[in-house]
Amino acid sequence: MALPNGAYDARVLSILKNCGILYVRPVIHRPDFNLPADFMEWAATCHHSDNLTGLWESFARVTSRTSCSISGAQLRIRER
Repeated sequence: MALPNGAYDARVLSILKNCGILYVRPVIHRPDFNLPADFMEWAATCHHSDNLTGLWESFARVTSRTSCSISGAQLRIRER
């Protein structure tokens, strides 16, 4: 779920959780590929006007060193 205009606080997140929402996307973005500590504040990786080629190259470097496996509801990322 996207947050309109990016405005939210702990009260809004609590209401969304009580409605069964599992994750939201605020309008902020961070140029990394880390999973969020709290999926209710899952920032985007980029904006359409960012240096997407450079970001893609960074992603390729990260994914060439790691592998992902999903076990149940847990995601594990490990170095190769």
